[in-house]
Amino acid sequence: MYKYLKPDRLEIDSTSNVSYQQQWLHWRKTFENFLQESRPTTESGQMDHSDSVKLKLLINYVSLTIYKMIASCKTYLCAISTLESIYVKPKSIIFARHKLTTRTQQLDESIDQYVQDLKLLAKDCDFKAVTAQENESDSIRGAFIAGLRSPQIRQRLLENLTLTLDEARNKARALEFAEIQSCGKRGHFAKSCRSQTLASIANAEEGDSISSSLFVATVGLNRCVIPIKLNGINVKALIDTGSTASFVDEKVVQRYNIPTPSWKQNVSMASQVLKSQITSACYAPIQLNGSVYPNTLLRVMENLCSDVIIGHDIMAQCSSLEIKFDGPKPFLTISALKEANIEPVNLFPHLSPNCTPIAVKSRRHASDNLVFIESEIHSLLSEGIIEESTSPWRAQTLVTFGTHQKKRMCIDYSQTINKFTYLDAYPLPNMEDVVAKVAKWKVFSKIDLKSAYHQIPILDSNKQFTAFEACGNLYQFTRIPFGVTNGVACFQRSIDTIIRKTNLSGVYPYLDDITICDDDDYRCDKQFKRCSWTFLLKEDKLEELLMEYGRIFQRRVKWRGKESDMKPELNRSVESERESMDGRRRNL
Repeated sequence: MYKYLKPDRLEIDSTSNVSYQQQWLHWRKTFENFLQESRPTTESGQMDHSDSVKLKLLINYVSLTIYKMIASCKTYLCAISTLESIYVKPKSIIFARHKLTTRTQQLDESIDQYVQDLKLLAKDCDFKAVTAQENESDSIRGAFIAGLRSPQIRQRLLENLTLTLDEARNKARALEFAEIQSCGKRGHFAKSCRSQTLASIANAEEGDSISSSLFVATVGLNRCVIPIKLNGINVKALIDTGSTASFVDEKVVQRYNIPTPSWKQNVSMASQVLKSQITSACYAPIQLNGSVYPNTLLRVMENLCSDVIIGHDIMAQCSSLEIKFDGPKPFLTISALKEANIEPVNLFPHLSPNCTPIAVKSRRHASDNLVFIESEIHSLLSEGIIEESTSPWRAQTLVTFGTHQKKRMCIDYSQTINKFTYLDAYPLPNMEDVVAKVAKWKVFSKIDLKSAYHQIPILDSNKQFTAFEACGNLYQFTRIPFGVTNGVACFQRSIDTIIRKTNLSGVYPYLDDITICDDDDYRCDKQFKRCSWTFLLKEDKLEELLMEYGRIFQRRVKWRGKESDMKPELNRSVESERESMDGRRRNL
């Protein structure tokens, strides 16, 4: 039977009316049928369905062009995943539902044909059971997008894979503002406006570009564009001092068949409401100005204004950066703000000699807890805090109730890695000592770090120990999880290191509680802003270490339950507790 199931050699036909994705999915199904019926044997005559045999069969049934895409793959799963990421594009639920909503019956189309086509379109809409409130929100979002007067704004919104009603509204407002700012006329983008104010853009020299991520027409951009070699290929790169990471255009990756494994990450633009999602990345050597940067991570994005964008991850390896503009002003040096460069922490520096993987038996949860766990997992995945795992370790999830009876998802490591972990003896600050130091000041500001543990990265070698089961899948943490033995010590050490390296005075941290002190409101505010910038200016793994709230300019402060001891010294004037300025809180 397997002789009749032999698939044709995989050669994606660019002239065919059938899409790349459909051609690939059909060929993969025929190849899997062939693998199931084929009977490869070893030298001893036994059946052999090993990964290496599957990889050899796959190579035999692909063309030379496609083989180049998987030449570096060592396993069958890696090769299939590489081809899958190239030919199968992620579905845009927003666009699929828009097509379904706006599909109208054609003149030569019968009722039955029309209904059948609607059913086919509905398959891409990912419909699922939702609450009445979620259904209402989705319906309003669909009507909102379909009813927009600006086709440019509608097109930008439909490019998103997923989008909530609030996100759609915020992005539409930002896009509308960009339209008005381009030339003062609603509905005109800078790249399409033909008014006299933008006529100079059309005559800009070659190499100039319009950055769609910032919606700003950039003239003279070629001063920051330089030739580089990417994987031995000559391309153009834009030096972007505002970008934390480096990127490569999707067309460049496709043109030169560079393997792009899956990579999920959100990228924030200049405006906080504008975000893009990274779905793939690649590792490639870069030759730049005589220096080689081997195995450089490049996130893949669509419609970049250059072949490659060079960000801080590459620029940080250089002693300085000089861009000549030939302006009349003196040389400008930017070095006032320094980033706190935190290396991934080692959660498990010392493990007992008898450490062996443990997979705890699966645990059942109530239906409402399952919904809560699924929501938490989705949130952690989208923020890059966890990732899918193949670890031999497996802990179980718990749902507990925190303050105000709020649900919290916890991981029970007591039966897995905590049994084999030796304690990291790094000390926490002594409360009495800190109280004595803080009491010498007059004005206090207090801030909490949002999701503190989850913002500190861990070593790649540590990730397998944090694996846990949830929603029928296995995940592992990429940052410090709650519940591990040495999480507290590692986090306190990281915060202490940041404050020590940035020379912050009058700042006293206790885990995620930070107290900022000074003798008057002005200096305390200045110190507060400096502390805020210190924690905001991190490399990309720490870029979301934000302050959750702050109590500003208090004359008394409750610190770890020690409010009565936190008054100024007796030789200073003791004022009554002043309300936080207009009751406001800082959410940075």
